[in-house]
Order: sequence, then structure tokens, then C-alpha cells
Amino acid sequence: MTEENMRNLYVKLFAISLFTVFALMTSGAPNASASRVIGVSLRAERLGIFNRCPTTVDFRGSITMNGPGTVSYTFDRSDGATAPIYTLFFASAGTQEVSTSWTLGRSYRGYQKLRVLAPNIAESPESRFNLNCGGIPVIDPPLSPVSSVDVYCPIESARTEMVSSLPDGWWQTPQVGRLLSLGIQNIGGRPTMVCRYSAYDTQVSVMRLFPDGRSDCRVSGGNRFTCR
Repeated sequence: MTEENMRNLYVKLFAISLFTVFALMTSGAPNASASRVIGVSLRAERLGIFNRCPTTVDFRGSITMNGPGTVSYTFDRSDGATAPIYTLFFASAGTQEVSTSWTLGRSYRGYQKLRVLAPNIAESPESRFNLNCGGIPVIDPPLSPVSSVDVYCPIESARTEMVSSLPDGWWQTPQVGRLLSLGIQNIGGRPTMVCRYSAYDTQVSVMRLFPDGRSDCRVSGGNRFTCR
């Protein structure tokens, strides 16, 4: 082999090595900045038929993340009051509980909801309550024993690439596809939430079983399921 051919071979091997390092760096596990909130819920503690006012209404909820990161959130009230902005740190994927309260001095029908501000926008359904400070009893409290939970597709776009190893000198270009549609499918005999993304002129899907304790999940938005 001539000196020029050897030099060309070294150049090609160096280029392949750089590409391999870049691929490993960009296709590794997602970092905290890629994590998203994928579930939020909030419910009001059930009140008695009669209450002495002033009375405090307690709310308990949860936030679910698909990876590590910091969540900023607040609470919206039906009377338009502004709540502080809170932060919650996740060391890894999981669910953490949140809570708040509202003290009222008179009978009142209203709601409070949990609103996530970062790393992405998400909010719970309205958690409604009916506070009766004496007088006519509440016959049918508007609260449901089981509150609904919103579950969001975990990513806005999907990076798809071949995982099979290739001979030296060959490479494959990953593609990034946007979210196309959501659906409920029966997979392995179990109802499953499915988020579909475009890739290589076809679709790839990510899937998740219904949250624990929920038997009815439906598509309720462009990237959201609501489960009861």
C-alpha cells in the first residue's frame, strides 16, 4: 500500500471515529432538561353535609415526571386569587405528592386546580367542592370518589435510528419525527395508551399501561389522555 493510500485510510478511520463519538453522545440517556411532566392530579377532601365556618378545604394531588428535573407549579382558584409558584425536585422518574388549602368564611361552590409551569405546561382537571355553612344540606356532593388524572405523551418529537451495528465505512442518519396521533389499543390483552410519531415515511409508537387504579382512559387533547 502506498504512503498516499495509507494517509487516506487514516483520514477515513478518523472521520468514522468522530461520527461514532458524536452518535454515542447524542443518543445516550436523556438528561434532566429532556424530562417532562406526564401526569397531574388534584382532589379536594370531602366535606361534611354541614360545616362551621370559617372552614379550611384541603386539596391533595400529585405530579408525575418521566425523568429527573425540577418542576415549577402553582394552583388556580375559582375566585381568581393568585397562588405562589412552588418548585419540586425529582432525582429520577416517579410521582410526588403536593397539597394546598383554602380557608373560607361562608358557603361557597368552587374549584381549585394544579397547573404545571415548567419544564412543560400541564394542568389537572378542576377539583370542585361545595362548602355548606349550615342551612340547606348538600344532597349530592359534586365530588367523585375517584378524581381524573391527565397523562401526557412523554416527548414532543421522537429521534429514531437504527440500532444494528454496521460495517466500517457505513453509517445511518437518525430522523426526528413529530407527534402524529394518540390512541387506545389492546396490546397483550391489556388496554394501552399509545403515542404515534412519524419516522422514515411510516410511524413509530411509544406505549404505556393505564395508571394504577384507573380503568377508563380516553384521548382528551393533542398530546393528552384523561384517565378515571
